[in-house]
Amino acid sequence: MSSVLHVAQAIIDELGPVEALKLQKLVYYCQAWAMAWDEEPLFPEEIQAWGLGPVVPRLYREHRQQSEVQSIPGGDPSRLGERQREIIARVLSAYGGDASSKLIDRTHQEHPWRAVREAAGCEEGDSCAEVIPPAMLRDYYRARIDTEDGLISAAAREQAAKGGLVTHAEFWA
Repeated sequence: MSSVLHVAQAIIDELGPVEALKLQKLVYYCQAWAMAWDEEPLFPEEIQAWGLGPVVPRLYREHRQQSEVQSIPGGDPSRLGERQREIIARVLSAYGGDASSKLIDRTHQEHPWRAVREAAGCEEGDSCAEVIPPAMLRDYYRARIDTEDGLISAAAREQAAKGGLVTHAEFWA
């Protein structure tokens, strides 16, 4: 398994310098979709339900006090496998063009972040260090595989439109 630092650096290498908040949300979506598609995390570090959305504290410590992140110390995308790079590429094609504010709004509307904060009694804007469980990411995003544009293959989307079931292999074809 890779580190969140490797995933973050891969994102920066693809997009160029990235706003810190956007980087956090993109890393979150990479983890979420990896859990949905493969039931395997991309990285072992925990994701917490902070006030401005999901945050990986380990990554935050590396870019703290930077509004725009140009590199991640210790981040080495060459340590990522082909499958990991493929997941990152698919997530970036779907979310990479979105502004930080759009990604924040989106994560605030989705169940994992909201449910964890509500269960902990965290009000909007409150500091909250509650962990978003990987199983919650898996379950929530797996249920959205057939509804999220840009995150499934064109062939799988066409087959689903015809009412057919889409297998894991067809999804990635």
